[in-house]
Amino acid sequence: MKSRVLIITFLMIVILTPSVKSQSDTKKNILILNSYNPSYEWAAKLQQGIISSLEEKEVVIHQEFMGAKKISDSIHAQNLYNLYAHKYKNIDIDLIIATDDFAFDFLLDYRQQLFASVPVVFTGVNNFNKEVLRGYHNYYGVAEDINIERTFSLALSLHSEAEKIVAFFSKSITGDKFYQIFKEASSNYDIDTSIYKVDTIEEVKKELKSLPKASIVFLGLILNDKEGNLLAVKDAMNKISSSTNQAIYSFWQFYLGSGIVGGHLLSASTKGKATADLAWKVLEGTIEDKTIIKETFSEYSFDYQELKRLEIKEEQLPDNSQIINRPNTFYYQYQNLIWSAVIVLLILCALIITLIFSIKKYRAAITKLDDIFTKTNLVFWSLDLKKDELLDISNSCYQVYGYSQDDFYANPNLLTKVITNKDRDKIKRKEAEINNNPELDAINLEYRINKKDGTQRWVKEHRILFRDFSGELNRIDSIVLDITERKQVEKELITYANYDVLTGVYNRRMGLVVLERDKQTVIRQGVDLTVCFVDINNLKFVNDNYGHDEGDRMIKTVAEVIKSEIRGVDTLVRLGGDEFLISFPGCGKEQAENIWNRILEKFKEINDGDDFLYNIIVSHGLAQYQETDNEVNTIEKLINLADQRMYVDKTRLKNKYSVKK
Repeated sequence: MKSRVLIITFLMIVILTPSVKSQSDTKKNILILNSYNPSYEWAAKLQQGIISSLEEKEVVIHQEFMGAKKISDSIHAQNLYNLYAHKYKNIDIDLIIATDDFAFDFLLDYRQQLFASVPVVFTGVNNFNKEVLRGYHNYYGVAEDINIERTFSLALSLHSEAEKIVAFFSKSITGDKFYQIFKEASSNYDIDTSIYKVDTIEEVKKELKSLPKASIVFLGLILNDKEGNLLAVKDAMNKISSSTNQAIYSFWQFYLGSGIVGGHLLSASTKGKATADLAWKVLEGTIEDKTIIKETFSEYSFDYQELKRLEIKEEQLPDNSQIINRPNTFYYQYQNLIWSAVIVLLILCALIITLIFSIKKYRAAITKLDDIFTKTNLVFWSLDLKKDELLDISNSCYQVYGYSQDDFYANPNLLTKVITNKDRDKIKRKEAEINNNPELDAINLEYRINKKDGTQRWVKEHRILFRDFSGELNRIDSIVLDITERKQVEKELITYANYDVLTGVYNRRMGLVVLERDKQTVIRQGVDLTVCFVDINNLKFVNDNYGHDEGDRMIKTVAEVIKSEIRGVDTLVRLGGDEFLISFPGCGKEQAENIWNRILEKFKEINDGDDFLYNIIVSHGLAQYQETDNEVNTIEKLINLADQRMYVDKTRLKNKYSVKK
């Protein structure tokens, strides 16, 4: 019951807290496109610096993390384009802030289609050249000002006995650019230098083990383990520093205090604040187009503990160097801990007093919450895993599951049995992940359930995980919400975005995505790709003489006939109106022509019958993709050639009569 008290107290706070009012129409909408994700510390601190400077402004901030640390190819960019086109179609964005290279390149390609000429302020773009913006307008930026050579020369002066330099950079857009900068800087010095591009921390550790003693290590942004997981900076540096006793330098401030000596370090939060200030000037209209701010966001910073370990004296450091982790008196060394303890004690006292007054209202709150659970299709349950015993379940379980409280108390395994067979294995795999990750304290799940009456529903579950001192899971508290209606809306939105409503085949937008995918496949496999441009000759005649409903019937018939005769790997797309496109991957023109002849035979059978008062006449044009042929070496050229050939066929058929004789 204690767990239920905590959950109910939490829900009371959420429920009784007044809802936030909608943003004023006078506020500016700012979209932040972050190339990476929140778990990447550089991205998080840069984002924090931007947002902290905009908090007091009249703005509404929209944030998107693009995940380019793991995947940054053209297909990922296209998928993001599709997502943002749908997500922001009804939001007037006043300014976009792009952080790092992927977001900047994405906007160069897609800004006009997505956001027209909305101003863009970029930051973190490496090796920026203003020539990139030739022909573009409304772009402003904070240029990357990192100076690798300063850290390089400083390290050599502090370690005059060094015989070898070794540097590591990640295999990413940012990593590649800093690799080139470091390579150019190192070429000015006469010392044995090795520069590596790596994917994981394990690759760094492997190289460090074989280093000679008189070596200096330079570390780029490398935070992934061998499974591709992004580690916290301290966890990553613990793994790296444990593999070597050599001096480690870097170029980013967030590494400081985690095992590096220091260097001329770039501060993400400071740069973020400068970016926000520039963005606000752009919104105020007080700055010229293509203004690029070039300021210093780096300073010499060092870790006292590393300086002491390597016997480096402070007098050897540049003037005005910042030093962290200095030894101090007991109070100053532990003042944060002392004040935290005092604050915790005060909070605990306040909580005890609050609980004393709240205990009298507890029973009334329980009744009220049960009523809320029932009305909102929300269920709370608590399960003791050690005893395999259901500790508590709200009586709203009947509305969501169709089973009563007594049913669940009698059989705690019923919570698993109601999950559909299709999703049960997925949930079991998730539970195995939970057991293998003792640091995980909560998880969200979505799955389908079978109610007692046999109907199927979608639910979303938020599990709170409780563990013993050994890290073993011993209790689960869960909140379950019926989301069936939301799932149905999502499904309808996807269908509307990708499919033609009348015929059920891909629409033009999705069809071009599929055709590009087919192109990449045939290039990779070395096979043919042929497309067929199809036009219905007499649609206007049918609409004018028999009505638009009959015209729609004819369009649907054409789509159904073509779908019935093409192969399983082929794709039919409705380009619009009376035009269709067929993609034949792994198929040459001759084979495609044979398939088209089968389609014509089907139309002949229909025209010979009595189902239509008119003849269905279609024209076609075939074009085969050739990567080395300039005439058809792109999808656009391929479609245009097929279109031209279709018109030749249309001219040949122009004397065919629509009305049956």
